[in-house]
Amino acid sequence: MLRKTCTVFVFAAAMLLLAAGAAGQTTLTGRVVSVIDGRTCVIETDGGRVTAAIQYVDVPEPEQPFSRIVREHLERLVMGKQVTFASSGYSPTALVGRLYLNGLDMGQQLIRDGAAWHVPIPTNPGINMMEMMDAAAAGNLKILWSIGYDILMTNPNMHY
Repeated sequence: MLRKTCTVFVFAAAMLLLAAGAAGQTTLTGRVVSVIDGRTCVIETDGGRVTAAIQYVDVPEPEQPFSRIVREHLERLVMGKQVTFASSGYSPTALVGRLYLNGLDMGQQLIRDGAAWHVPIPTNPGINMMEMMDAAAAGNLKILWSIGYDILMTNPNMHY
């Protein structure tokens, strides 16, 4: 009896994890009914309301200057409009992914408008970011910021 209960529990836990992973990679279509901040909105879909955060961008926090302006900018772009949201994961508060309005990536639009900063995707998952930061702190790696893009210049004796 105990063995059967454990098997059912393990099976249920596995199904829950699979469902959570599948929910993290979904495409939804609906109307924006609320804008929470400069990168997060609520979309009304046929299945209910979904909180969606735009991936690969960062915006001012609520207590920072320009937070209200950036939120209002996103409202002007998407409020009340039909959008498509391609989810690629989730955070504790929202699905995370790309938001499209008439095929236009809203994350890219926010960056073009100067309302958001680009958060780059790591191009080499084999690079340990903590090791790179340690190397930078030790003076073995220089990071130059130029027009919003980071350029890595490494010491030829360093191996990553």
